[in-house]
Amino acid sequence: AFADMSGEERGLLNLIDVKLPQSLTALLQWTFVGTGFTEITIPKNVTYINAPFIYTQGLTVRFETGSKIETIDSLGTQSDTVTAVTIPASVKEIKAGAFQKSSLNEITFEEGSQLKTIGENAFASCNLKTITLPAKLESIGAKAFDSCKLKTINYKGKAEDWSCIDLDIDWYEGIPATIVSCMDYDIPIYLAGLPEYIGTKSPSDTKEVGDIIFSDGSAMSYDYFLEN
Repeated sequence: AFADMSGEERGLLNLIDVKLPQSLTALLQWTFVGTGFTEITIPKNVTYINAPFIYTQGLTVRFETGSKIETIDSLGTQSDTVTAVTIPASVKEIKAGAFQKSSLNEITFEEGSQLKTIGENAFASCNLKTITLPAKLESIGAKAFDSCKLKTINYKGKAEDWSCIDLDIDWYEGIPATIVSCMDYDIPIYLAGLPEYIGTKSPSDTKEVGDIIFSDGSAMSYDYFLEN
């Protein structure tokens, strides 16, 4: 493991390139502080990460193909730290506050992502404008994207799958996005998670485009739903 670089050792602006060894299994808190490099690849044998990057200069983080890491605790939480990251398919959980207050503006989930859990405040106060969530997602915690710039939320599963996700009632608080775009339907964000909700695409037997269509084929207007 790489240890805490604290106290007088802080500030490695002249370090402009680093190649981590294959034997590395953990990156601990404040491993790299104030470094000059702008991208780094995490070896595939690393299975534990906890805020190793602090005050870096807009960092792009990649994981080596075949990564075994299953949990992201935090990559760094200062405003000028991680700006882009690719999450390995092996990751099952992004913990509470993992990217909170970072400069993250781009996140990609590898094909075949096993991600099941996004913790509360995981992406709060970061710069994300768009995100595509994996199909195997099972839960999103409170204020996961609070005060984020998120305008577009895509989901790689169907609306029926989205309705099975355990969504905290405040999961979408503080973001400008208004819909979740599933593979088959666009769902208003305020309705996302209702177990019987299917979508807003109107079939031929409904009265108006925009009616809410339920799994039994019945429908009601969106305005009526909000009022009742």
